[in-house]
Amino acid sequence: MIYSKKTLLGVGAVAVSVAALWAGGFFTVKKSAPEPETAVFNSRYGFSLSYPKEWLVDDSQTKGRSEFISAPDGNAFVAAQILEEPRLKQPSKRAQVKKDVETSFKTDSQSEVESLSWQAGQGSAYSESYESAGLYTDKDGKKWRYKEIGILHGDGTIVVLRSMATKEQAAKYSKTLDDIIYSFAPAGITGDGAVEKVKNRPEVTKYISDLSKAGKQATIEAEDGGEEWNVQVFEIVIQDDGSSHTATFGWYSVNKKTGDVEKDL
Repeated sequence: MIYSKKTLLGVGAVAVSVAALWAGGFFTVKKSAPEPETAVFNSRYGFSLSYPKEWLVDDSQTKGRSEFISAPDGNAFVAAQILEEPRLKQPSKRAQVKKDVETSFKTDSQSEVESLSWQAGQGSAYSESYESAGLYTDKDGKKWRYKEIGILHGDGTIVVLRSMATKEQAAKYSKTLDDIIYSFAPAGITGDGAVEKVKNRPEVTKYISDLSKAGKQATIEAEDGGEEWNVQVFEIVIQDDGSSHTATFGWYSVNKKTGDVEKDL
């Protein structure tokens, strides 16, 4: 499945760990089956997810911007992506974004929404998350149980996590899918990650495209600035005498912990 910006699919984030102890008779204790061995998937979007080692990861993005973690039998999967929503940078427009998210669920003819709730984030930077669950019918008429969790960030992005399992297999995969999406953890932003975040900004994408049309190439480099990455977007201009100089399009600061991007004046 491909999730488009139009559907404003989910935002989710939280890290919850649940431990269960099973006790039987007076003198004996029945032990639960051992937990499956897990692996960690580090998304290109700056977060990680833990998943059963035998599950399959597809981050090729040949199906769109989503990254997938799927059960070997194909009856369950988690899709993760990031959507751009510039209105989140403006506090006065955040309520409308939330309203649009709710409307997108209500008007989706393929979804039967059973629950939708919001939770405010903690910390100084703006964030809010929502969780939705229900039934989804794909274009072939196949029914899936879904849960969608997401986080709206003040930097103008929405993290989307959506778990899906066929209706018949939903009970079997429910705990595993929850374990995956609730294992969400923001990863420290690397220099390459900072470059990628800046590269995906609309004005930078346009700058790169405009240079390419003129037969030129943009360069994006990150410098370590302590708690943030200082990212420069520029063009190397070659003079007639063979000398060169840089023509800077802009400088950006990328927070290493949150991934928030700010354009420097």
